[in-house]
Amino acid sequence: MDIYTTKIIYKMKDRVVKFTDFNKLFEENPPAPAAAATPAPGAPAITPAPAAADAKPAATAPADTKPNKATQTSDAIIVTFFQLFTTLANKVEGGYKDGIDDLQSINNEKDIANIGTKLVDLINKVLGAKMKPEYQDLSADGKSAADNLKKAYDTLIGTEEGKKSEDAIKAAVNAQVTTFIKQLVANATAAKQEAPKTEAKPTAQNSSLKYGDNSAALNEGIFSKQTWEDERMNYANQIQNSVIASADQFKNSTSDFLKLETQKISTDAAKEVEKLKNTKTWEDMKRRERKDELEAYPAKIEDLKNRLLTAVSSGTKKLEIDQNVRNAMEDANKNIQALNDKIKADDAKAQEAAMKKAADEKAKADKDKADKDAKDQTDFKEIVSGNVKGNEQNLKKSGENYQAIKDFQTQYNDMFPSAAIKADGGYGQATEKAVKETAIMLTRLTGVDLIKATEDGKKLTPELRKAIANFKANKDKLKDLIVAK
Repeated sequence: MDIYTTKIIYKMKDRVVKFTDFNKLFEENPPAPAAAATPAPGAPAITPAPAAADAKPAATAPADTKPNKATQTSDAIIVTFFQLFTTLANKVEGGYKDGIDDLQSINNEKDIANIGTKLVDLINKVLGAKMKPEYQDLSADGKSAADNLKKAYDTLIGTEEGKKSEDAIKAAVNAQVTTFIKQLVANATAAKQEAPKTEAKPTAQNSSLKYGDNSAALNEGIFSKQTWEDERMNYANQIQNSVIASADQFKNSTSDFLKLETQKISTDAAKEVEKLKNTKTWEDMKRRERKDELEAYPAKIEDLKNRLLTAVSSGTKKLEIDQNVRNAMEDANKNIQALNDKIKADDAKAQEAAMKKAADEKAKADKDKADKDAKDQTDFKEIVSGNVKGNEQNLKKSGENYQAIKDFQTQYNDMFPSAAIKADGGYGQATEKAVKETAIMLTRLTGVDLIKATEDGKKLTPELRKAIANFKANKDKLKDLIVAK
């Protein structure tokens, strides 16, 4: 929903995947693109091994492995599962770590009858991970959706057509999973290749796409020119990996309706990705336009996801399949829609909380600054020369500013040892001259006019006293920077 605050990272060496809005997938060591999407060493195999040179040619596939109404239905079930799985994995605290292995385990299941149970087990595994605090209310709908997908799948393979098409269904499921993993790898590789083109983001800036945890993220955040491109790429990756990747699963569907409708969604999503990546267009926008455009993208992404969900649901209804399968699919889609509605509401609450936190932090920072300024005014109050009428006490040891004047004289002697004055705590002509010389030196050093307010050395101002203290504290650092060793 919101645009602030942070982040999938895949490490091929240890096969760890973190799902965070499918952003930065395989960030470290992404596999090189290849036509067959061959996994790196140690990664789960996602394509069949090539036949040996002396292997006999494969026999022609039997008729029951060809696409049919049963495989169309299995397509819809598996793609709906992808949507559910990735939606929930995105909400795991710190990122979900077993994504690729989980998806691949569906292909590794040898018994077709167990795939429905596998889908439920994987959803329960994600829900069993520690969810982000704002998403603690997703479990019931997630489990219900998984149960209904299992019911749809189990009912499908129990129908007469399902029983005759077990090999075709298994092949369709394997193709869907394999293609989805390949797309994630390809998208991640493309994102990695584009990364150097984006502007560097200041380390102090919160990099999370979701709610900014500091006032800078809320006041400037993604709208400043230092960070806007990074956030646009984040949104583009979300659309690419959560919408286009799912919609493209139906490119080769035997259902003309599913193929047509999902292609429309994929095309519209691709246009949004192209717009997000067009830096020139965004540079030409006014700051407010950029802000409004970016604020609209969470809702645009949700709309694309819901369109895809509706298309799959409508496509399933058009299939000539068992009514019980259709009913279970409709129930699963209702559960996922309810899940999305809760996420939208949770996002709004989290954004409100983040804004309140940022406002509280800003108020505290403002108070701390005011308190510090007040303390500085007390600690570094103005002292006037004893030669100025009414301030004669500043020439005496009994004067209330005696020690502060003496401290300044000592500091001056430290800064100008060749022109040392007597550190007697009396603010007379010698000290007036020292005040003026110190103000001239620090003004030249900093470019800040500290001279005028001293009125030719007759006033030791709070600003000058504070500058002297800061100069003394950093003198050695300045020496290292300026004087060659």
